[in-house]
Amino acid sequence: FEAASHEIVRRGMDYLCRAPQNISNTVWAYGVVGVKPPAFISMIESLMMEGGTYYSRLTEVQPLTKSSRAQLAMMVISLHRLGLHDCAWRLFDRIAADGLQAGGEAYCNWLLICGATGNIKREIDVWEQMALTSHTRGLQAGVWNCVIIRCLAAGDTKRALLALQVLDNERLCTPMSEHLRQRV
Repeated sequence: FEAASHEIVRRGMDYLCRAPQNISNTVWAYGVVGVKPPAFISMIESLMMEGGTYYSRLTEVQPLTKSSRAQLAMMVISLHRLGLHDCAWRLFDRIAADGLQAGGEAYCNWLLICGATGNIKREIDVWEQMALTSHTRGLQAGVWNCVIIRCLAAGDTKRALLALQVLDNERLCTPMSEHLRQRV
């Protein structure tokens, strides 16, 4: 893996950027074995933080294809395993800003990062993005309820009230929503 990383760095990221799957698979492999060659890690970090072609090619077809959602999920968990949490969150922030549905696997991986790092604010961000991009009204209602539950656990009543307001505005209130409203 060390020798391969030197060759990847030597050739540059454009060599892998022909297809986002090349980058996703490569980063996934390094994440699985836990090998962190400094020059390779630095190159991946630059690619993720500066934008670059990976994200634009990954998201060029919208809504995201099944393959793109799988690549995104692979990338998120791999960045976590390589200690590049900021890069994983950069991907999340771009997906959220573009209003894209990342897919259950990617959302689960971001939630895993939240659990591993104890970042409840980011956890709520993930739940909110899931709610905003859910494909059915029933799922939206359930996920907004999760947002409220996690807001209450974090002591963030302002954000819980905002989530309740969304439920009211979208006519998504459920018996659980009404139960949570009494706890806010």
